[in-house]
Amino acid sequence: MTMLNERQQLSYIAAQAADARLNVELETEGMTLNIGPQHPATHGTLRIIARLDGEQVVWAERVPGYMHRGYEKLTEVRTFPQVTTLINRIDWLGSFANEVPFILAAEQLMDIEAPPRAQYIRTILFELSRIANIGLFLASLCFVYAVKTTTAANAAFLSSLTPLVASVVARFMGERLSRST
Repeated sequence: MTMLNERQQLSYIAAQAADARLNVELETEGMTLNIGPQHPATHGTLRIIARLDGEQVVWAERVPGYMHRGYEKLTEVRTFPQVTTLINRIDWLGSFANEVPFILAAEQLMDIEAPPRAQYIRTILFELSRIANIGLFLASLCFVYAVKTTTAANAAFLSSLTPLVASVVARFMGERLSRST
């Protein structure tokens, strides 16, 4: 049996460690990464579930329209006018479009009907709100894919619809931020 001195032992250990470092292949299982959901006030909330292999995305699932802020529980302890202001805040751009279904349901439950003029105005403002939402969505797509000047011009036009529609709705409702029906 040979006795190794301390220097030989350290040299042997260092050589073994160097071999181990060269021959080790890390086997990592895929990591799942949740991207989003973004803040509900953004135009078009989106959640993406991505599986990664190292830094490479190997699979992704999109979950559009993900928006849950507990409004059901918040509305249980509030009055009708208080709920109306909560509904406005679900989506800053489409507040009117979010509010109309709630108002229609409340009118049905209370067995009341709005006058025809109010129904026409409500429908016009609802559709304008939808146009503004769709315009902003298309504008964001144009900005993402703005490789041509015409696409950038389209994006500028579509994004200009939003403040225009907001000002029209504000004139009817008399409010700047929260447009109650």
